[in-house]
Amino acid sequence: MKFPRTYVPTAPDIFDGGEYVEVNLEMLIENVYVSPTAQNWFRNIVESIMKKYNIKKSLIRSDLDDTPVF
Repeated sequence: MKFPRTYVPTAPDIFDGGEYVEVNLEMLIENVYVSPTAQNWFRNIVESIMKKYNIKKSLIRSDLDDTPVF
């Protein structure tokens, strides 16, 4: 089965060298999380980026601010 590929460049101005690396985002990304305090406009931007790059994963508001269960 062939998966869609995305090329992610390294930053040549930060590192001595760089190259494009072929990655399979479906294998690398399990879910996408946003901050529990993020405003709706930020969530909308993340959704649009996910759509642009065809990332079909769940966008979840993090529960880090919830009361911990001990």
